[in-house]
Amino acid sequence: MKKHGKAWWLGVVILSPFALFFLYNVIGIIVYLPAKGLIATYRIYSADRVALLQACRQMLADRDAYRNDWPEWRLAAGNKALDSEKGEIPPNVPAIIRQMKPRYIIIKQDHVLVMVHAPPRTGFIGCLEGADDLEWLNRIGAQKWTNGLWYFDH
Repeated sequence: MKKHGKAWWLGVVILSPFALFFLYNVIGIIVYLPAKGLIATYRIYSADRVALLQACRQMLADRDAYRNDWPEWRLAAGNKALDSEKGEIPPNVPAIIRQMKPRYIIIKQDHVLVMVHAPPRTGFIGCLEGADDLEWLNRIGAQKWTNGLWYFDH
């Protein structure tokens, strides 16, 4: 005696790929993204903070040497963005920042924002000497590591 008819097996065959797709995405959201965020946090915390700040300030000094991957309407005049999804992070970016495999880097007039992973947003901000804008940095929940270097993760 048969337990299931042809219609039942046809339903199983048709719905199985959808169920597998759903489980794959759930595992990605629950396991993969938080793990990548922890790896990004580890890379930032294990880096030399003085070297990170020097690298950010070097990028500010060499701003004109970098390409801009984002359209002008997304950035204020003179700012640049290096997006790893639109091309490799160029070799003239300091090695300590390239080794973190950033998602994108925004070079503004007085600070560099390096987004190492998103979501959750994890990165750091290196400012020119005396350019720490405490209101803006506190509003995004950044933690001050040293004069000019801030870490954020949210």
